[in-house]
Amino acid sequence: MEDNNKNVTPMMRQYLEIKSNYPDTLVLYRLGDFYELFYDDAKKIAKLLDLTLTRRGTNNGEPIPMAGVPFHAVDNYIARLIKLGESCVICEQVGTPGNQKTMVRKVSKIITPGTVTDEGIAPDGSDNLIACVFKGKRYFGFSYLSLSSGTFKTAVCANEKELMLYLDKVSPIEIVYPENFRELNLFAEISSKKALAPWNFDLQNCYKLLCKQFETNSLFGFDIENLEEGICAAGALLNYVKQTQNVSIEHIKQISRDDNSAFVILDKCAQRNLELLSNLKGEHYGSLLSILDNTSTPMGQRLIRKMIVEPLRNNTEINYRLDMVSALIQSDKDSLKAVLDNIGDIERIIARIGLSSSRPKDMAVLRDSLKMLPSLKQGLVQSNQEILMDFNEQIDPLRDIADLLTQSILDNPSTFIRDGNVIANGYNQELDELRELMSGSEALLAKIEENEKIRTGISTLKVNFNSVHGFYIEVSKAQADKVPSTYIRRQTLKNNERYITPELKELEEKALSAKERSLVLENEIFNEIIRKLQQELPRLINLSSKLSMFDVLIGFAALAERRNYVRPELSDKHIIKIDNGRHPVIETLTDSPFVSNSICLDKKQMMVITGPNMGGKSTFMRQTALISIMARLGSYVPATSAVIGNIDRIFTRIGASDDLSSGRSTFMVEMEEASSIINNATSSSLVLMDEIGRGTSTYEGSALALSIAEYMCANVKSFTLFSTHYPEIASLADTYDNIENICFKAKEFEGKIVFMYQANKGSQNYSYAIEVGNLAGLPSGVISKAKTYINSMKKHSSIKEDASELSPITHSEEKVTEKIIYKEKDSEVENRIKELDLNTITPLEALNILNELKGKIL
Repeated sequence: MEDNNKNVTPMMRQYLEIKSNYPDTLVLYRLGDFYELFYDDAKKIAKLLDLTLTRRGTNNGEPIPMAGVPFHAVDNYIARLIKLGESCVICEQVGTPGNQKTMVRKVSKIITPGTVTDEGIAPDGSDNLIACVFKGKRYFGFSYLSLSSGTFKTAVCANEKELMLYLDKVSPIEIVYPENFRELNLFAEISSKKALAPWNFDLQNCYKLLCKQFETNSLFGFDIENLEEGICAAGALLNYVKQTQNVSIEHIKQISRDDNSAFVILDKCAQRNLELLSNLKGEHYGSLLSILDNTSTPMGQRLIRKMIVEPLRNNTEINYRLDMVSALIQSDKDSLKAVLDNIGDIERIIARIGLSSSRPKDMAVLRDSLKMLPSLKQGLVQSNQEILMDFNEQIDPLRDIADLLTQSILDNPSTFIRDGNVIANGYNQELDELRELMSGSEALLAKIEENEKIRTGISTLKVNFNSVHGFYIEVSKAQADKVPSTYIRRQTLKNNERYITPELKELEEKALSAKERSLVLENEIFNEIIRKLQQELPRLINLSSKLSMFDVLIGFAALAERRNYVRPELSDKHIIKIDNGRHPVIETLTDSPFVSNSICLDKKQMMVITGPNMGGKSTFMRQTALISIMARLGSYVPATSAVIGNIDRIFTRIGASDDLSSGRSTFMVEMEEASSIINNATSSSLVLMDEIGRGTSTYEGSALALSIAEYMCANVKSFTLFSTHYPEIASLADTYDNIENICFKAKEFEGKIVFMYQANKGSQNYSYAIEVGNLAGLPSGVISKAKTYINSMKKHSSIKEDASELSPITHSEEKVTEKIIYKEKDSEVENRIKELDLNTITPLEALNILNELKGKIL
């Protein structure tokens, strides 16, 4: 884009001045009925949204590229841009300055992925969070904000690992940071990023900014007084968000310390492998969220997403949720849920009230939602459940606000306040008088038309109005010779002539004046209503919070009853005991009965799980983690009974994946994840390790798997589910009392493999890999050849490697080494026996061979 503004029109010069302040952001510039973009912005949006690229005028002889979108559909286009991680500057026409001809345009707001609250742009089901990262001398500061819910939190992190845990939990859609921040790799996956000048993070300024926002003298009451880096991050974030909104943010009235120790930590790896919010393809289908989300409101839908990645550790809080679910199961859930079905997105309406960006439809939805509260409260009382009756007392019906909106807003108001027809009749006397004048004008027009038809004898004469020419009398050209001399020609059309009369002109001035004044007055009244509601934001926010949680819990109750779930028992002890547990997702996706399995992790802290591919190992591991998570959300669980103890974090090392962009192979990713588990897991963690060591050679993989498994049970002592195809791992149970072997079996029936899906004590060495390959559709020739090869390998294999390389490294080294050597010699003895021809061997030869084999074994 050229920097020379001298050779462009005044309109374009105004655009270039605005654009210079937002060089990296798309500027949508209002021109009549369109929002236009120019130069590089036009090229970019044309490519992103597949728009037609045109041109408008020239600059230094070069055509100016232009692309635009209609103003009435702009929300749809902005929503698509936001989804792509783009931000938009909205420039509106605000009138003409005095006698100048150029329309004045100003930036009305900046829409970024993390600050969207407009209906039609922001997705209903997810909370578009914006975060800020700051690095101080000692710690990292991390803060995040939800404009939709008003949630504002901050924390300090000792290192990058802690910071990553917060980023994984919050999953911000947009992030801001200082220009001199070096660790950009920490949020490389976040598409919308904004670097701010370092002065935005000044501690003193940030402290004052936060105090001013919360109308306090200090931050002591928010428990963040000593979080210096957190204050810097929070202050910079608040300042950035205020700049984007171009108004005060009335609904953000508090901030709190975010403490990860209150939650079971689930990093991105665990969230992905357990398919918590989406399946491995990134789809909603098949995720835990798809099962647990039985909400009726968008705000409940957003809350359950947040809850799933923040399982609680406080048993008292969890048991309150479970008590609510228990009571709801015994109540008339359908009636209560029907009430929630008629409650709108109060949370986001509150945000728009706080940002002074509410539309008339918001007021109608809020009014209609508040009108449902008496029915909800009545249903809670009629439940006769003490906890629900107590909850009823916590719900403020907000009758004064409901009455205000009922009296002031039409039943079906216009979409935009600029169009009028928003304020109800009877609310404002002056507005009623203006409307009467306008409606009287319409009646008077009809009377004038009838009189003029009689006076002129022109039966086809019409008296009409349009916004360009005002009132007029329309006569066909064929009847023009009958027009009186008092008619003044206003406009000539192809087939008609339009006229005005002094009487009609006087009426026009009165009507137009009334219309203009009524629009101004309606806008003033509407803004006054918004100001009144802003004074009631704390009450509205409290109601929204209560309804969101109630929506989630009534969904839990409906799910528990539908799927025959049970209430889990929460324990402070180190235990996970699940009887007849089921995978909450898979059992809903299969037509055949799901095979339930039990597990008890107590004194036995590790389970080594063996069995065939597709036999149920991974499902068993995942369902244990998912049931533990569900219990700590306050949900009933798919089992006949469950005791879930204290868990600080869930780790997963499941599946094969590489990271080619970083030059990391599948095996390197596997080892890095294993390293993270070993270095960060505690005795209170739940660890899922699936087939460690399979990404390299058999012996090296087996050695690593054996060593890792032994370290986990001997040193870390976390609850560990360790699935493997290496038989050596199962031998650890002979050495360590805290290990139990579990296996899944399969049977061959009529040449086909049948998986039993039942967990049994013991180990299973045969993996049925060839049979699974056959099920997968490998050609029969390939299967046949594989069987030939495996028989040949079994016949000719002789394990020559030093067995000590596969032995554990603890005080029990000798015992496990003997076990492995015995298995090697056992294989040699088996081969010797198979080579014997029992039809030709003599008794003496048999005795000699038996003596030889005895010597090999002993």
